[in-house]
Amino acid sequence: MLGPGNSSLSYWTPWATMATALVRYVRWKVEIAWKRTFSSSLVYARCGDAFSQVNGLHIVKGVTTPSTKPSLLEMWNETARVIRLEYDRKISEPLGGITSCLADIVLENTDNRFTPNHDSTIGTALLPKRPVTAEIGFYADSTERNISIFKGLSQMPEESKAGRTLTIPAKDYVEFLNSYALEPAIYVDKRTDEIIEDILITAGFSAPSYELDEALNTPSFVHFDRDETAGDRIRVLCEAEEGHFFQDENAVLRYHNRRRYGVYPYTTSMWDINPSDIIAWETMPNTQIINKCTVRTQPRTVQDLQEVWRRHDEFTIAIGATATVLAKLSDPCLVIAGLIATTDYTAYTGTESTGLNKTADMVVTTEGFATEVKITIKNNSGALVYIPLLKIRGKPATVEGPITATYEDSSSINKYDLQEFSFENDYIDDAVFALALVTHVVNKYKEPLRRVRLTVQGQPHFQVKDKVRVKDPDTSTFANYRIMQIQGTLSEGLFIQDLIVRAIEDNEYDS
Repeated sequence: MLGPGNSSLSYWTPWATMATALVRYVRWKVEIAWKRTFSSSLVYARCGDAFSQVNGLHIVKGVTTPSTKPSLLEMWNETARVIRLEYDRKISEPLGGITSCLADIVLENTDNRFTPNHDSTIGTALLPKRPVTAEIGFYADSTERNISIFKGLSQMPEESKAGRTLTIPAKDYVEFLNSYALEPAIYVDKRTDEIIEDILITAGFSAPSYELDEALNTPSFVHFDRDETAGDRIRVLCEAEEGHFFQDENAVLRYHNRRRYGVYPYTTSMWDINPSDIIAWETMPNTQIINKCTVRTQPRTVQDLQEVWRRHDEFTIAIGATATVLAKLSDPCLVIAGLIATTDYTAYTGTESTGLNKTADMVVTTEGFATEVKITIKNNSGALVYIPLLKIRGKPATVEGPITATYEDSSSINKYDLQEFSFENDYIDDAVFALALVTHVVNKYKEPLRRVRLTVQGQPHFQVKDKVRVKDPDTSTFANYRIMQIQGTLSEGLFIQDLIVRAIEDNEYDS
């Protein structure tokens, strides 16, 4: 749960008072880097380095470190033009994975400031991928006290001529990762968080922009193809251990392992939601039950140096010519050995290794990675040559055998019938770890975790996965819930949130 943006109790106390008042003076701020020009004087603070805690739970602003590189751009304050602001942030279940936050900002445009090519400054800059920041807070103790609720990149703006408005869809930086293309990569005996860190660095994020828990899984061999984006890679790694990768409200990219929410302070309720704050209460009927879970995986193991590819047809190379051969390997290779004359290739003036041996006159080079190798052979012999032998040696990572782990809860099956969930993930290479993962999934979902959609007077400091107490207006008793989704709407000066919360039973494995 975020604090109000300052570490002192003198700041937090009036904020907390306003957050529970019957009448709340909502304030907001929206800024956009229309030109994407750098300004060395602008630095945005974020939580996470040297943060302090109020009441032991409310994380608030620490040192002024830029959360992402775009935070150093010159921002235009569009607060006065905001008609509507919406954002949506949620948790993926049951395996975690990677999630992003979406936002929509509607700006007033009666003076055509946002009409393309009308305004000399903004009208020519109505393009996508413009950094956007949004804050919401309260006017309390004669001070505007806002906290960040969204930082990300705009999509293509949409102008309404009739309504004289400009709508700016935006997505956080996770969506940038979902579309960011990377070269093929191999990792050997690296933890999930170590691989994620390498992916983030490759994508251009520096250390202040991310904070990663130590992961639970250390796959022995990971291979990513060219067609897998940064987001694709992070998603499958997280799902292999039920981890969660996301961007928080301050634009810090975070990886949380599944154990984080089972220990203090995350097992402690951070806020009480009273009936006076609840505008609507809707019990959600469709609750996922999993009482049998199965994971199937085909992990790879790196082998010793051996032949991994061979061309089976003989071919010719003319005098002074160069031949190019593309070798596609059946298994990804950690090491591809350089080609050695006579051992890996031969050349003769006659077919089937007859005539003069011209192997020494061939200039052979290779380039490639993991599953593809381009072989270039130049004939400097002064005669047409036949190539009867051409092969590649390497250290392939081969599938040694599948791993299947299944766990079921007979008591839940008897009560609710068989409710099975199965998935595949080749980055789980330990049978004990696989069994622990499916056991955890069943233990968490074997009973119907009661879910409620609450519409509440806005509480901008709420974060997904916060544990809160909700007072039932019928029984006047509090129950523990975990926030799984937040949909916030600011419109005409009113700020409300639709929260999807799931009940936490006393004996539940709390995560």
